Amino acid sequence: MNQPCWVIGDSISAGVGLNQQCWPTVLNETSPYHVVNLAKAGATVNNAIDQAKQITVSNSLVIVEFGGNDMLGGTDASLFRSRLETLLSALRKDNHQVLILELPLFPFQNSYGGAQRSLARKYQSALLPKRYFTRVLGMHKGTIDGLHLSKEGHDEMAKIIAAVIKQK
Repeated sequence: MNQPCWVIGDSISAGVGLNQQCWPTVLNETSPYHVVNLAKAGATVNNAIDQAKQITVSNSLVIVEFGGNDMLGGTDASLFRSRLETLLSALRKDNHQVLILELPLFPFQNSYGGAQRSLARKYQSALLPKRYFTRVLGMHKGTIDGLHLSKEGHDEMAKIIAAVIKQK
């Protein structure tokens, strides 16, 4: 049986099109993991805590991708940090291995990235550096609107994540 893997996140993981095959679906088809995608469009760190409550087994791989809606929606960076810490603490308490996708940051939003990096260290979580996410966002035909991934973007994101989790 394939190892369980859960994805909690926002529209980058959930997709925005009706017939869109998102990177978690591609990852499910191309990796030794059984990937369950709990991501929802518009999700924030608060929603990620609720998504994590849906994880039904311990000792799983959990991929965490969110934060863009927090930045765009004006969530205070200290509140973002506090909620992220609540999330990571709960995930690690259930012995999950955690991979956090670091946010590409807007100008003057470094505190969000700082929270991700310091809490990843504190909770012994892997952190996929933002340069990989940024590379997908910037690739030719990588997005449908400059932010949300296209088929090519989802395929590339799945390939990057598959390479990272293969090393674990």
